[in-house]
Amino acid sequence: MSGIDHSLIYQARKFMTGENVHQVKTWIFCYETSEPGSVRSRCYETLLREFVASHTLLSTAKMKEESECARLMGGRKRRREPRRPES
Repeated sequence: MSGIDHSLIYQARKFMTGENVHQVKTWIFCYETSEPGSVRSRCYETLLREFVASHTLLSTAKMKEESECARLMGGRKRRREPRRPES
């Protein structure tokens, strides 16, 4: 019999937004109030783990995209020659 994974709940709360707050709070409530080790508990734990995994993956992809964009934009700026004063 396993207990509640408080780290999982913390991670799920980090990904709550105005759009999903009620849904995620309901999942957390159902997970916390389920009998540990029950089918219901395992279902909600799995649901929360998949929610956290998908949002972690999405966040990582966004950070990589932003990093690559910044790298490419930075590369363009370095190639530009400084303006010379007109005579």
